[in-house]
Amino acid sequence: MYTKVKGTTPICHIHGSNIKPESIVITDEDYTEFFRAGNYWQSRLAFLAKKHLVLMIGYGFGDSNVTSAIDWCESVYKAETSDEFNYPIYQVHRVEKESGDYRDGPYDYKGVQVIDTNDLESFFQELLAEFKIIEAEEKDKRECVEEYKKLFKNPSEEEVRDVLKDRDNKQTEIIQFLKDLGSEYGDIWPSAQLFFNAVFQQIKGVSHEKKNFDAYNKWTKLLINVLSTIEFRRMTATFFHTVCDSFRDLAPYIEINNCERKGFANAATHIWWEKSVNICEETKQQMYLFFKVNPGKHIGNQCLYRPNDYELI
Repeated sequence: MYTKVKGTTPICHIHGSNIKPESIVITDEDYTEFFRAGNYWQSRLAFLAKKHLVLMIGYGFGDSNVTSAIDWCESVYKAETSDEFNYPIYQVHRVEKESGDYRDGPYDYKGVQVIDTNDLESFFQELLAEFKIIEAEEKDKRECVEEYKKLFKNPSEEEVRDVLKDRDNKQTEIIQFLKDLGSEYGDIWPSAQLFFNAVFQQIKGVSHEKKNFDAYNKWTKLLINVLSTIEFRRMTATFFHTVCDSFRDLAPYIEINNCERKGFANAATHIWWEKSVNICEETKQQMYLFFKVNPGKHIGNQCLYRPNDYELI
């Protein structure tokens, strides 16, 4: 049974192991058992090949176990399904440099990235050195995430204002950080949602105070920055709903026909119609669906965020 343990890298012996001799795949009967529907490793190998970066050692290019798993994972876990299922498969191919078949650098063979080596020990020494570099980078990344988590959980009023005004590119920096964040750091999104909710509530209060139209401009730019930079599929549902709720508060002050009218935030209206084109269709579609279910009091002007493939109501 495969069990993922934090900080460990599993080694899968798909042909069995001499530690457990009865697991070794040798005879035709063994192969029949391996390819039988419902075989654990046959299905697991296909999943591992897409969910993780897999390095194969000791298998030939024509190994039927490997080729069938690759074919299966390509048909089941398609690249467009999710970025989480789009890792390459690497295979270490031992070959003498003098043979004429040796190639410098990885090359593609039927969807597998092949690395030629004539010395496995040297190969693993180089691989270990790269791992140490990656571990150092991951440590720095985790420390960065923890710093942002502290900011998100307990921001000062000045830090909130810095984001609203994008002072020293603080707003852009935070949004870009969330955009580039890997799924392994998903635990930061709840605190990010609380932080942005605080930011949205402050800008809402400032905007409504004596019709502060400059604040409406900043509010509009902030929402567009978030919605156009962070892919919808990367956000958690609660984070996306927080952003949509804030837009619902802003929408009554955006003129639907992109013209100047008394009582509307005219500059913010122009900003919305000029910059909202940068919001991708998938995000607009999700906004449209959200507001169909949660229309609010003033959100009838749905063409503010309607995707191109929806007809106007």
